[in-house]
Amino acid sequence: MAPISTMTQYTTNLTPNIVGDFPKDIGKITKVANGVIYFDGLQQVADPYGPNVSSANGLNGSFSNKAILDSQGRLLLVNPQPGTIGNLGLKSIDGPRSVSLDANLIKRLRITEKKEFEFRVDAINVLNHPNF
Repeated sequence: MAPISTMTQYTTNLTPNIVGDFPKDIGKITKVANGVIYFDGLQQVADPYGPNVSSANGLNGSFSNKAILDSQGRLLLVNPQPGTIGNLGLKSIDGPRSVSLDANLIKRLRITEKKEFEFRVDAINVLNHPNF
């Protein structure tokens, strides 16, 4: 058993377990009437290990972990068991691409030998298109 100080560092970077065929580049943007869908065809369901959660201190009543199913209803991602770390690496899923064009314009005027005036204009997202 690991010391408590070692276990606490893992609580902020928990990753799920991959239990199905989960492609790395699954993310794409699909626009719908009320927003955007990033992972089309995937669905979120209650974690199948939920019934195994202890009833001590009311833990089973506040358990809200979710699992991810593919479009055929097969499990892809589940939460790791208590005290374990998931096998999906951090930052290992490529989401939708983002393209942005930023620009700036700078004009410097020397007033005296030691003083200078700088006029600067920055434009972020010049093309004005949404990046989800």
